[in-house]
Amino acid sequence: MGGRRGRDGGRRGHLIGESLGGRYQLSVRVGEGGMALVYRAHDLVLNRPVAVKVLRPQFASDEDFLRRFRREAQAAASLSHPNIVGVYDVGSDGETHYMVMEFIDGITLKERIQQGRALPVGEALDIAYQICEALEHAHQNRIIHRDIKPHNIMLTRNGRVKVTDFGIARAVTSATLTHTGAILGSVHYVSPEQAKGGLAGAKSDLYSVGVVLYEMLTGTLPFHGETAVTIALKHVDERVIPPRSVNLTIPLDVERLVMRALEKDAMARYASAADMMADIGRCLARLRSSGPAPATPPVALPPRRVEKTASRPTVARARAHPEPPAPRPPQGADKEEVPVVRRRRSPYVRALQVLLVLLALMAGGIYLIWDWLHVPTVEVPSVVGMTYLEAQEVLRERGLTAEQVANRAHPEVPANHIIEQVQLPGTIVRRGRAIGLVVSLGQPTAVVPDLTRLSEREADIQLINSGLAMGGIAYEYHAEIPEGGIISQSPRPGTRVATGTLVDVRVSRGPAVPLVVIPDFRGQQLEGVLAQLAGLHLRGGTLHQQSSEQPAGVVLRQLPEPGHQVPRDTAVELWYSRGTPEPRHEQVVTFTVPAGLPTAMVEWVLADATGMSVIYRQSHAGGREITRTVRWHGATARLRILVNDEVHVERMLVAPR
Repeated sequence: MGGRRGRDGGRRGHLIGESLGGRYQLSVRVGEGGMALVYRAHDLVLNRPVAVKVLRPQFASDEDFLRRFRREAQAAASLSHPNIVGVYDVGSDGETHYMVMEFIDGITLKERIQQGRALPVGEALDIAYQICEALEHAHQNRIIHRDIKPHNIMLTRNGRVKVTDFGIARAVTSATLTHTGAILGSVHYVSPEQAKGGLAGAKSDLYSVGVVLYEMLTGTLPFHGETAVTIALKHVDERVIPPRSVNLTIPLDVERLVMRALEKDAMARYASAADMMADIGRCLARLRSSGPAPATPPVALPPRRVEKTASRPTVARARAHPEPPAPRPPQGADKEEVPVVRRRRSPYVRALQVLLVLLALMAGGIYLIWDWLHVPTVEVPSVVGMTYLEAQEVLRERGLTAEQVANRAHPEVPANHIIEQVQLPGTIVRRGRAIGLVVSLGQPTAVVPDLTRLSEREADIQLINSGLAMGGIAYEYHAEIPEGGIISQSPRPGTRVATGTLVDVRVSRGPAVPLVVIPDFRGQQLEGVLAQLAGLHLRGGTLHQQSSEQPAGVVLRQLPEPGHQVPRDTAVELWYSRGTPEPRHEQVVTFTVPAGLPTAMVEWVLADATGMSVIYRQSHAGGREITRTVRWHGATARLRILVNDEVHVERMLVAPR
């Protein structure tokens, strides 16, 4: 990965000259995006130049983003292809999270397009072919790019295309969308299903390649708008202006290729990147095999009559071998010459005949055109939402006919109902016109794949490619399936369900760990308790000492509490007595419950040298007098008397001198 050198600045300019992870020494910033800054760096271990993508600081607090970023980066690192930027490493240094990639000495495709409007057709097709090669390799490894755009495509000095940022768009969560415009910045290249918030698959990448190819061939994007939402809606609803309407030099077969890649319905696009590559290859072959246009052949003239075009040698030969003289007509036959004169004038007669025929044909044509122009017109009704039979009947009543031009699955429109019509309602057409209708196949469905023993990431990719999504995840121990593998799923494999259905899975934590029941150590000596822990496959945790009326060394409290089941080698935290402090003092205290209360909960709370404790708690009627002997340790103590959780008396108790 690389780019043009740029002036370093911003909040992370201080990283220049530093070594991340003690290995990658950053030298200059070469680019930036919504999520990260890109630096040229030197790998101190392997002694080679690399590109280091450093996440912006606002992502450091998004744990979900970081987890998915690492997971997708590791998946991208598994790809090895000449047209894919290699990912070498992913890691963190303090709060700086980074990814290490192959350094590419070149420019982005976006910069190439900006150099001069439309690219030559051959160059654009060659770039698109190499992009498809990269995607075919990634899709075979169950990795979807999700963010194909000219900014993520590098061009090397020798013409090699390198696609970068595989899988990184998937790491962006709803939390990160508030920090960056990276996803909104890609809206010009997003597929209709992504624009609607649906699931992205391999055909979503091919749609984005279609947009990139459109931009390369025309120098402009297929859709424009003032806001990202406007552009996204155009991807869903509006028809693409054919590229030849913008650039007439584009061959027809290339235009058909682009328009197929840009189909709104994913099922109508290319089945795979390999299929699209095959079409691009055929277009390139035709383009390279076609030479300059042949010269226009001369117009063939009709042969002239022999008697007027014969050459002089022919005449000489005629004189050398004269024909026998024609017999003379009998006398009185002079009148027979009149027919001969009429035959010589016959071409004029024939011309007159032809003219009369032409006039008759013109008159008939004029009548037919007049008759066609005066066909009654009708207004096209709306038949969207009707069944096909209902639509036929409504159109028939208006003098129109129904033509089923396409079938399409739809998540909301029932089967055999009209999704849309080609001629919009209110359009004026001639009676007898066929109205094109798109008929629903019903809700799109998918077959649930078998996820057993797959990892969470592999299962997630399988579900996305099947048009489904991951649902709830439960973790439990399993004796046979390794940690992280799928144990079971719901719905079961092979079940046909609606697309977008959530599939719940149970994931293995690995073999079950033996559990230990915590005994009650309270009241035992600390030394004996510590000796027992090793035999129980437990270990001692933090020890706390506090004053108590119990003898020194007696365990007062423990965590985990008695009876809890815990894994082996769990640390047990203990509180033990340091002994009874001396001297001990006492004082008689009297308290009267406030009158007017039917019943009240009375609590006496004492804080002395041994700590805080409730020494009395009982319910009494209002006006009742309570007398208690309060005993405490230390020079002073504080007594609080609460009635219904409200402090009524707070008294300092002082030991006598």
